[in-house]
Amino acid sequence: MALKFKYVFTQLQMKIIFGEWPEGYRIPTEMELCEQYNVSRVTIRRALDGLVTQGYISRTRGRGSFVLFKRSVVGLGYPQIIESEAEIVPKGTYRILLKEQVEASPTDKAQFNLSDRPEDSMMWHFKSLHIVDGKPSVL
Repeated sequence: MALKFKYVFTQLQMKIIFGEWPEGYRIPTEMELCEQYNVSRVTIRRALDGLVTQGYISRTRGRGSFVLFKRSVVGLGYPQIIESEAEIVPKGTYRILLKEQVEASPTDKAQFNLSDRPEDSMMWHFKSLHIVDGKPSVL
């Protein structure tokens, strides 16, 4: 299984990147995150420290942790519309940054209809970067 703090870090990072937590948003407390992800406070601190190091959040003792990351998609120009107006896919390529096999969580099993068989206990986790006109657009 991947390190727990990496998993939590990635989950929190995706909430910021995809706009669930916008710039200026006060993220949940360490204890709330412990309960949400069922991990220790040390694990949450490591994940939050990683977000601070990479410039996603700022932390102030007694005030909390706040999102700094301003989400922007660069270089997309005009998107290409596929089949329906709701399904918009920008042109570009994907670069694989990380590929690892991780244990499927109960949420993963439910979301992807995985059974409790041993062959369904592991799944591949990819982190990729979408590149449009030579510029990164979405992690």
